[in-house]
Amino acid sequence: MSDTAQPYSFSLGAYDEPPSVKLLVDITASEYEAIVEALSTIAMLSTSFDYKLVERNFVDLESLHQFVTITMSLGRQFATPDHRQLGEAVMGSVVNWLTSMRLFLDHTETDLKRRFGKTSEEAQRFKTATSLAFDTNLGYRFLYRFRNYVQHCGLPLSHIDVSRPDPGSGTRAKQSVTLLLDRDALLTSYKEWGIVKSDLEAMSPRFPLLPLVAEAMEGLRNVYRELLDIRLSDALNHCMVLERALGRIEDTGASGHPAVFRYKGDFRRGNTQISPTILPAEAIRQLAGVAHGSATRESLWKEPEERPPPMFDPATIRERFHRDNRGVQVLSTWLAEKSGTPAFLEAVNTIIAEDRSFEPLITGLVNVSALLAHMTAAAIGATAEGLVGGLLDMYGQFDRPADGEPAA
Repeated sequence: MSDTAQPYSFSLGAYDEPPSVKLLVDITASEYEAIVEALSTIAMLSTSFDYKLVERNFVDLESLHQFVTITMSLGRQFATPDHRQLGEAVMGSVVNWLTSMRLFLDHTETDLKRRFGKTSEEAQRFKTATSLAFDTNLGYRFLYRFRNYVQHCGLPLSHIDVSRPDPGSGTRAKQSVTLLLDRDALLTSYKEWGIVKSDLEAMSPRFPLLPLVAEAMEGLRNVYRELLDIRLSDALNHCMVLERALGRIEDTGASGHPAVFRYKGDFRRGNTQISPTILPAEAIRQLAGVAHGSATRESLWKEPEERPPPMFDPATIRERFHRDNRGVQVLSTWLAEKSGTPAFLEAVNTIIAEDRSFEPLITGLVNVSALLAHMTAAAIGATAEGLVGGLLDMYGQFDRPADGEPAA
């Protein structure tokens, strides 16, 4: 019999490091498939890539929006940014978020219908969750239809409202900047708003988009929470298969990570093709506890982690002020002195002596350099990575012979 025609065998056992395989209990192909299917239901409880993409794009949008508004609010004494270009950069980030939102919703609906059936309880629960978000969450409802607008009509150019900040705001910014959408332009250029048309008509002639995106994210998080509950029910329905497999392995008294194996060949002669799959024992026990009624479903959920503030959140900037201020001090001294003069070196040494550490100075220089790279890149329509990469290309040639010179 050829190797390709040789059937697979299946076993429960243990896997350890350094690579050590123990085949302990032979099982059938159908038992193996049932275990693999049950393991897949546990894997589905981890945050899926398509939902991670939604959250990541939202953080990127918040950060870029704050960066653009801070850049503009500094006034012309700092720079003369291209308002149109910066507005388009924000709208481009909005498109990324809209695309990931629709990707998550469409992919999840398709997956549930494929796995459980188009008319299944699981598919209906997800449909109910999305309908509830649409009916009760203005931001979710508007952004759901706004995505269709962008697909058919392109990017709506944002308006930029520039005004003096309120006298009591305590800010040193010379201007207050808000990026807005034009209500009437949206209504005129697109006729398929449906019930969202009345929402739009009730909005101000020009309204900020970011608060609606933040509101839509709350609706999406509720939808995702319902999806996780659907997946949890599926995992609980399959966990007994895994609990029995785990018990059969533990009954042997063998050490190592419990695992299920698929293999072919002669294991004793060492010419075996073998594929181990680790059984997550702790997760299986926790699920089994809920299935047996000794623990609640709520005990399985982690407390939601506090979302980190956006990169340019004012509170975050205040925390970084001292280090960034050190970076600005050194950079300003260098520009004033034109080179590493004694006065420049004295300023650097004074800073290090006052802080009793190199860290604030180095961190500050890195932070300020990164900020300047992002600002310059946004102003010229590039990315910070591309801008720095260009500098590497420019300075990376110093150790090569000049044009026309022979190599050493």
